Amino acid sequence: MEPMEDRESLRNALLRDPITPLWRALASARAVGLLLACLALALLLSALIPQVPAEARGDVLAYNRWLAETRNAQGPLFGLWQAVGLLDIRASLGMRLLLATLALSIALRAIDLAARLHGWWRGELPSPLAEQALAGPWDADTATRLHTWLAARGYRTRLTDKAGQLELAAWRFPWRTALMLLAHAGALCLLAGLLLNGRLGWQEAQWPLSVGQRLPIGHGASLSLEGLEVLAEPGSDGRPAAKVTRLLVWEDGRALRSLLVGPQRPAQVRRILITQAALGPAVSLAALDAAGRPLEVQALSQPADEGKDVRFRNNGDERYLFVPAANLTLRLTYYDELPQRSEKLPQLHVEAYRSGQSSPIYDAFHGPDSAWAIGGIAYQMRSAPYALLNLRFLPGLWVMALGLALMLAGCGAFVARDRAAVIVGGGGELRLGAPPGDPLGRELAKWLGESR
Repeated sequence: MEPMEDRESLRNALLRDPITPLWRALASARAVGLLLACLALALLLSALIPQVPAEARGDVLAYNRWLAETRNAQGPLFGLWQAVGLLDIRASLGMRLLLATLALSIALRAIDLAARLHGWWRGELPSPLAEQALAGPWDADTATRLHTWLAARGYRTRLTDKAGQLELAAWRFPWRTALMLLAHAGALCLLAGLLLNGRLGWQEAQWPLSVGQRLPIGHGASLSLEGLEVLAEPGSDGRPAAKVTRLLVWEDGRALRSLLVGPQRPAQVRRILITQAALGPAVSLAALDAAGRPLEVQALSQPADEGKDVRFRNNGDERYLFVPAANLTLRLTYYDELPQRSEKLPQLHVEAYRSGQSSPIYDAFHGPDSAWAIGGIAYQMRSAPYALLNLRFLPGLWVMALGLALMLAGCGAFVARDRAAVIVGGGGELRLGAPPGDPLGRELAKWLGESR
């Protein structure tokens, strides 16, 4: 009958106060650990399973292209991942609910730790403490001497007489509780920084910028970026290791500062993180008449905001140029993969057409740095790679940095201890209460044993 009565009493307690059990469950270390394990599992899955890139979320064509490419690369498992919704874990509703529940659990546990810390400071020691019976004298004189001995060792003490029983409490500042509170506060700062980045932040992926081109960043920022040059950064052995881009930051029409951005060299300006994802292939084309005078070259298939250089993105991309003085249309096709030819890659297939003619009057492959002539006009092509930049505005970056610092400081809780003890005696009985494993309890038992 007792289990039935226990269940009935538990049900009645839940009906009377449903908040307290829920609070205790969410504020427990077990709940925090379980939620962290779920978060770690979700992040592991997002690292192992291909995720929808940020630039494809708002672009239907880019999303469909990514789906087709990934399906071909991953095989039959891709259909299963897509069916159960594992292709966008980090931006999913489930991830948001998990982070919200984790934040709530950590916040409730932090409140409990703060209340415990406040109680310790006031001398309200945690109860129940592990008790053990002691043998030794316990009277007013012994309690006073022990009180003086503990105070000399830096303990805060309190000696009271409760209904004929002398109670001596001793404690120090609870460093373990304080450091645990610090770690929980750091975790909350980290989650708050992530929330700020998700709600107020923005990002631009694969943002193209050519040398000599200046583009506004947008998103309400008064900043513009200008490409100055692409140069080879020397490695540790002095040889060129990677190509980096030198940028000039403008604000309201004045030059602000110069930045150097590379694959392993991020830069930051006004909380905007700038990284170089890659360098895109591009060429500049000049046409000269027989006297060496430059002729106008018009880009027919390139947006005006891409500058004067002819940009390419993928293997097989085509661009069209028109030379009015020669009534000539040039078609440039970019190839970084050309199995049937032995020339050094990349190569550009150059075809020239007269107006009204379907057959080219010129057809040849050239490298990015080359020259040729058609009908007495000389053409000079030079490689002019452009930077593909990733821009991220992270308003919560410093909040996250503070959170990480607090969490690192809170790691001291693994070695710190909350030291406290309560000795109660009277009527021939003497009991010691102390946290399990606290050396203060052993020291007091030894002191009392030597006082007999």
